[in-house]
Amino acid sequence: MTVTGAATRLHLLDLLKPCAVIVEEAAEIIEGQLTSVFPPTIQHLVMLGDQEQLRPRVNCYKLSTEKYLDCSMFERLINNKMPFEQLGQQCRMRDDIADLLRSLNIYKDLKTNKEILGYVRCSLLTNNRVQITESC
Repeated sequence: MTVTGAATRLHLLDLLKPCAVIVEEAAEIIEGQLTSVFPPTIQHLVMLGDQEQLRPRVNCYKLSTEKYLDCSMFERLINNKMPFEQLGQQCRMRDDIADLLRSLNIYKDLKTNKEILGYVRCSLLTNNRVQITESC
């Protein structure tokens, strides 16, 4: 269920009395929105996301910069040295695309699953990676 869905169904969450919550794309959710839907029965919180990519979208620039509303609870916990685990092995991208992430030091220790290394290059393309620069 989404955060908005949880907010509109708080009465159901109170009835269910969940003890654990799993939050997907936690880096994109505003902290206040997330914490406002936690019932008091929560004992375990699992947050999945990527603090290096998308941040919460805040429509008011002043609140975003002065009150740091564009920093999710997920990112704030990581920045304050809360223990976390980062993805160590990926199983989707070709290795030459994953190399881009490694070269940017976003995921410098990211390993590629051995099965991915055996993928055959698409015969219709001269390269596995195509970059397009666009200007107005």
